[in-house]
Amino acid sequence: MAVKPVSLGGRMVGPGCPPYIIAEIGANHNGDIALAKRMIDEAKRCGADAVKFQSWSSSSLICKGEFERNTTYADKKRHFGSLKEMVDAYQLTPDQHVELNDYCRGIGVHFMSSAFSPAEVTLLKDLNVPAIKLASMDVTNPVLLAAAAESGVPLILSTGLSDLAEVAAAVAILRAHGCQDLVLLHCISIYPPAYEDIHLNNMKTLENAFNVPVGFSDHSIGSAIPIASVALGACMVEKHFTLEKDMEGWDHWISANPEELEVICRESRNVFHALGSTERIVTEAELKKRKSFRRCIVLSKDLPAGHTLQLEDLDFKRPGTGIAPTEYPYVVGRTLARDLEADHELAWSDFTGWWFRRLVAAYRICGVTWPVFSAGLWRETVHPQSDCRDHWADIRIVAVWQAIRMLLQRFWNRLIVQNQRSRVTLPAFGGSAFDRRFVYCGLAPFAGGHVPLRGWFC
Repeated sequence: MAVKPVSLGGRMVGPGCPPYIIAEIGANHNGDIALAKRMIDEAKRCGADAVKFQSWSSSSLICKGEFERNTTYADKKRHFGSLKEMVDAYQLTPDQHVELNDYCRGIGVHFMSSAFSPAEVTLLKDLNVPAIKLASMDVTNPVLLAAAAESGVPLILSTGLSDLAEVAAAVAILRAHGCQDLVLLHCISIYPPAYEDIHLNNMKTLENAFNVPVGFSDHSIGSAIPIASVALGACMVEKHFTLEKDMEGWDHWISANPEELEVICRESRNVFHALGSTERIVTEAELKKRKSFRRCIVLSKDLPAGHTLQLEDLDFKRPGTGIAPTEYPYVVGRTLARDLEADHELAWSDFTGWWFRRLVAAYRICGVTWPVFSAGLWRETVHPQSDCRDHWADIRIVAVWQAIRMLLQRFWNRLIVQNQRSRVTLPAFGGSAFDRRFVYCGLAPFAGGHVPLRGWFC
């Protein structure tokens, strides 16, 4: 079953949709609402779809004993006092949630936050947020999972610290309590993780296991890994954000600054658009480029009129406006109608045979690709004494073969798309005795050229 995108505040998130970028402000506002608003402005300018905060309080996240065990820290830049003092300073009050939510609405960026208790789920639901985030630590918190699911708000669940069985149990609880719209985020809850521990391929594991949109919550340094996650299918990227990496506080040093966030937003969307389709397509620009980039058949030396061409008389050079190199078997053995110089770009009109030139003109009028024009070649090759005066019959044969080729090509292209295959190997009929009687049907342009079907033509 195909993964269905979810709607976050009217923005579709999932397969086929541009990546949804979350600037994780978290506690990097340092308890300063003015700083928080400046960060929101910068995140919006950089191209983020949402800013995310954390809705914990000193009473909802950490117990008394943990506060008592963490009263001093050696790193004074990241820790200005005891754990209790920092949590009190960095927590957001309900009124500050309202103020920041209103500010985000005013400038057109989504406001989100992580809930750490059922009371905070209710607070965020009342703010009509587009989604509620559940942190990796709460994959094994069934009471909070149930409360979040019952809110009816779309949920984003990070999966750091958890094995697949624990994620499966959490998803089962969410589904059992009514969660309809869920995004899972692959996450490594180390700050920063070693590159070999990130395992971006786990995103596909989560998608296959739970059939929901999957993104990436990044704790690496720099912009490369979150952009790479989009190349592997991440529909959402969450990245810690700061205005300056050397600010005092917990997470500034591992966060993206505005320059990095701007790169992540821009390049993630460029990568998304570059991924394109699994169907093999030659663009209009490439079709035009063929004329200048591909080669045509030219003469390797000066040759007189009446000379019968051999392979050593030919070379293949730019541009691609003349006879294509794939058609050299039809050039070898032809007789030149006039003297020609080295590097001359061969044209069909350079060869003897009035009927041949008339049929070439007819095939061009019909718009038939040259490989299909082997009907007349078969008659000239197998019956060299025939004058082939009934050239209009040959024209009709060519037109019929063009129609057949188009139908067969559509059939094969449809087969390729349906089976998500990039190449088909077609059987060869007959043997080498018929090598000069084959018909190129153009059945496999996706295989890098035309596939010959050898056999009797008539």
